[in-house]
This record gives sequence, structure tokens and C-alpha cells, in this order.
Amino acid sequence: MDYSLLRRYITFFQDILPISMSSKFIETFYLNNKFNHDLYNLRPQYHVLCKDPSINDALPSKLISKSVLLKKDIKYFTENGVVFEGENSVTEIDTVIMATGYEWKFPFLGDDIITTENDGRINLYKCMWSPNLKHQTLVVIGFVLPFGPGFPLGEIQCRWVAQIFSGKMKLPSKDVMMDEIVKRHEVNMKRYRPGDKMSIRVDYIPYMDDIASQFGAKPNLLKILITDPKLFKALVLGPSLSYQYRLQGPHKWDGARKAILDANERVKAPLNGTDSKRKKNLRWSFLVKYVINLLLLSLWISWKDSSMKYYIAAMLLPQYMSLKSFFLKYVIATLMLPFLFSWNEFMPNFIFTHLASLILAAMSSL
Repeated sequence: MDYSLLRRYITFFQDILPISMSSKFIETFYLNNKFNHDLYNLRPQYHVLCKDPSINDALPSKLISKSVLLKKDIKYFTENGVVFEGENSVTEIDTVIMATGYEWKFPFLGDDIITTENDGRINLYKCMWSPNLKHQTLVVIGFVLPFGPGFPLGEIQCRWVAQIFSGKMKLPSKDVMMDEIVKRHEVNMKRYRPGDKMSIRVDYIPYMDDIASQFGAKPNLLKILITDPKLFKALVLGPSLSYQYRLQGPHKWDGARKAILDANERVKAPLNGTDSKRKKNLRWSFLVKYVINLLLLSLWISWKDSSMKYYIAAMLLPQYMSLKSFFLKYVIATLMLPFLFSWNEFMPNFIFTHLASLILAAMSSL
């Protein structure tokens, strides 16, 4: 799920759209696509982006095979069983697991170091620093509840802490830290159900970007778009991998770019193995496909009959959609649009021409 959903273009739409709309999109096109929660009466009360999601690939098969039985809330206990809501009979049980959760406590610290408020707010700047300390010699690492993997967040926090403890950077004043703490909590209160976990809930990509920007490790997407379009496509449309925060800044890694671009191959390698002969055959098939497409494109440009041109364009469209290179799609769209529309119809404006090409390339890459 992290590999599929934690992508910058999805995060962009989450930022500009209401949470309910973003949740509905993810639920419809990603979650219910694979498992119909309504069919099994498993649709939760809250949207997917408003509470901790439970991810279990084995649950659907267990429900179908009746290895797991779905019941409503417990009405009351009896001597040797329970009665569930909507039922009158006693269901005999052997064990009850009380999944009540836990409360946040720091018994090894003084009560004035990490303070909490009645509304559940935990006073930690960036979920890490206590603004109550005169000298910032204490930091809490990994005390976050992200929509995504936790270990990369802990690592990016440690990199920032190293810059602070080494004296290369400083934290803002107490007032600035408290303002940020209050603002984060107020935003989370509008999104999540009330509870003591609200203050430390974060979205993976925005939080990683936020911490990385504190010490200059956030990737410069505009610069990468101009200098390395292939990497830009991987960063925006591909999975959000923590290698991107090693492209620049302290302790950058020369192998970060390759690790990002080769991620899909590493995911597939354990599943299908590596077969050099198969790859060689695939190269020949790609070559034949491109030659045929070039011939069709030449016919499309040179043909004067508009009906035939649209017929050839319909044959070229699936091949265009199958292209992996965002930059190549953009170039082809830019070259083809003047042939598809006359300048009078298309608005002879350089900016609009390239904007239309970018939109077409982006939509075909989703």
C-alpha cells in the first residue's frame, strides 16, 4: 500500500482537495477495487485518511472460508460466553483479548519536560523537541504516527538532530515552536477523531519534506525538472522513496539517483528472477514496435484525409499510453498537437501549447 499510494502527485491532490474527497478517491479506486468492504459489511465509520487503517491481505480469504467470523459489538458477557448485539443466543468462547490500546506516559522524565493539554495536545515541536527546555539536549525520536513507514521518519529526524547537536544549526525560539505545535494540533483536530494521538499524526511525504527542509536535504524538484526529467518523473509519479533525501544536503549519497530509478526492478526481481535472454527478446520486440509506430506516425502526418488521420491516431493512442517516459510523452504531444488542431482553433500561444502537452502527458501517465 505504501509503495502504491505514497506518491507526490497523490499528495498534491490531497493538499488541494478536502480530506473527505481524497479519502473517497482512495477508497473507491484503490481499496474497494481489491476488496469490497461493503459486501462484507466492513466499511468503517471513519474515512481512510481520518483514522489508522488496518491492512491485512489474509482477512478476505479468512472471511470467505469462515475461518474468521464477523460479529457486532458485545452486548454482555455470560458465565462461559458472550451475547453480541442483534443476537439472543450465547456464543461460547475460550479467550477474550482486550485490545484497549494504551496511553502516552514518560515516567522517566519530569512532568514539566513534555507537557500535555486537556484537549490531547502534546507539546513537542515537530513531534520531537520540547519547547520547555532551556538547553535543547533532549529529543524524542520516532514519536509519530505516520500514514506510511515509520523507520524513514526516524532516520530523517536523526539526521536533523545530528545537525543541531553538532552546533551547525539552531532551533527557533520557544514562542515560534509553541505556535507551530498549536497550529499542527488544530489542523489535526479538524481531520481526526478526538484522542490523545492527534498531535503526533503526520502525513508521510509532507512530514519528510518538512524535516528534510530544516537541514537542506529536501530535493529541489524545479531544478530536477530542468536538469533531470527522468528523475523528476520518478520522484513525482513514482513511489516516494527515502533515497530522495540523499540527493542533496549533508551526507548525500551518489547512488541515490540510481536507487530511485531502479526501485521497480528491485521489487520485481525476487518475484520473476532475472533472465538476460528474456530481456534481449524484449529489446527486439520494443524495436519492432517503435519502427511500426514511426511508420504509422509518418502516415498520420503526411495523410491529407482527416478521417483516415483520426483512424491512424486511434491506432497510435494505445502505444502512446504505454510509453514509460513522461518526457517522451510530452515531446510527442507537443509535436502532434499542431497537426491535430489548427492554430486558430488551438489558440496560437506558446504557454498554452506546452501546458496542454504537459496535461496530456501527465494524464496518460496516471
